[in-house]
Order: sequence, then structure tokens, then C-alpha cells
Amino acid sequence: MDPREEKIIDAAFRVITRYGMRRTTMGDIASEAGIARQTLYTVFANKDEVIKGTIRLSTERAIAAIECETATVDGLGGKIDIVFQHLVISWYDLLQTLPDAQDLIDGFKGAGEEEIERSYAAYRKLTEGLLAPYADQVTGAGLTAAQLATFVVSSATAAKYAASSREDLLERLAVIKTLVARLVGEG
Repeated sequence: MDPREEKIIDAAFRVITRYGMRRTTMGDIASEAGIARQTLYTVFANKDEVIKGTIRLSTERAIAAIECETATVDGLGGKIDIVFQHLVISWYDLLQTLPDAQDLIDGFKGAGEEEIERSYAAYRKLTEGLLAPYADQVTGAGLTAAQLATFVVSSATAAKYAASSREDLLERLAVIKTLVARLVGEG
């Protein structure tokens, strides 16, 4: 993604979290980015394209951060904590600060469903890579690393929406982490 696209997406995210998905216009995004509306339309055809770009950039940044942070941590448990922080906890915390979080969730799901699926695929692939050193233990339990990665990502993501509080979320994530750690012999 080029710097101009990143600037626009960062501006869009600020405006969307401030005003909500429905109330944000392309004019609001252009104004926040400090560009003309026509410039915005040459980069992104419509708000749905901006939303898709936002999901894509957020995923790219999170994956890069996870890769960097997990490289400095020994043990699968610590690496899973890092994945959970970027995949679930930071987003949960953000949603708790928004006056109309459901508007944001619905807007991203509606416009960016395909991009969200690509995002989850990237998280699954990254998690599968983290599980690779434990392939013997995972297959010994009758699973593949891909299956376990899918379980971890989908369970953690579901926990983000099902949790009644941050403490509840952290407890749900701790259960997932404990199951995986025990499966690979680290717990």
C-alpha cells in the first residue's frame, strides 16, 4: 500500500471511529486526510473501498507487529498471547470506547466481508506457522497445524464478540491458550 493510501485510510479510521460508519461521508474522510474529494475518489472509488483498504492495512500492520514481537519470545504461550493482543484484545478495547460500536462492526462486515475473510486467512496462516515447531505433537493429537490454527483464530475471534467484559474475554482467551499449550506439551 502506498503512503497516500495509508494516509487516507488512517484519516478514514479516525473519522469512522469518531462519527460512526453510517454518518461518515467521503467528504469527511477527504477533509480529515487534508485532500480534495476528487483526489480521494481517484484513490478509492467509494466508501466500501475505503473500508476494505482499512481492513487490509490494519491486518498488514498487525501481522507485521506479531511477526516482529513473536520473534523475540520463546514458547508458544507467549506467542499466542501476542496474537491474541493484536487479533482480539486491542480491537475489543477499541470497541469499548466507541459510542456506537455495533455500527462499526456492521459497517465493516457489510462492506468488507471478503477482506475480513482474507484477514482471518492471514491470521490463520501466521498462527499455523507458529505451530509448525510443534507439528509432531499436533499430529499426535489427531490434528493438523492448519486445523488447530483455524480453531485458535476462530475461537479467539468469537470470544471478542461473545465476552460480557474484558475480564470475561481474557478468561476465554486463557482457556484457548491453555488447551493449545497442553496439546503441544507446554502446559
